Amino acid sequence: MRFRPSRDIRVERLADMTLVFHRLSGETHILSPEAEAILHAVPMGGADGPAVVETLSVDFDIVSADSPGPDETILARLQELADLGILQRCP
Repeated sequence: MRFRPSRDIRVERLADMTLVFHRLSGETHILSPEAEAILHAVPMGGADGPAVVETLSVDFDIVSADSPGPDETILARLQELADLGILQRCP
């Protein structure tokens, strides 16, 4: 499944927080640093989970023996961001 940033959001930095305002719902979300990194790793044209993992692996050490596979974890976060309307699922 591919994802792209929603056109209905506004992303703002405030001190050490990232806020995302979703225009359609009127909700504002505070992103964790991990969610912010994932959001910024998804290009406007869209990307699938493995492409986002590859992009993130350039800047972060995302492989850990104590955690689930990075593909599964990042795909779950992509789904969560899509459920909030921050990302959109695309063909």
